[in-house]
Amino acid sequence: MCTAEWKTRLIAAYQLRKSIGAIRSKSIRDDTVWSQHQRYFQKKGIFHNPRKMSNKQLLAQLKQWRSAGEKIGPFADLNEDIYEGKIAKLV
Repeated sequence: MCTAEWKTRLIAAYQLRKSIGAIRSKSIRDDTVWSQHQRYFQKKGIFHNPRKMSNKQLLAQLKQWRSAGEKIGPFADLNEDIYEGKIAKLV
């Protein structure tokens, strides 16, 4: 009989991405998740890159769970190469 206890967390994540329309023209109202986050944080006086903030928070949480001995199963739309992208290099 096995008495060991362990947790597995399945994480679904979406990496924010600026839309092409927002990059090309500042006058277009952009309703992407990126812009929604940016407007939310700007109203609170926070002027950081939403993608960097999201990545930093996600990685900090994943590291916390792993250091607590939990198994993690991330499922993510990263909009980048999972083996060579920025997130892969930080993990």
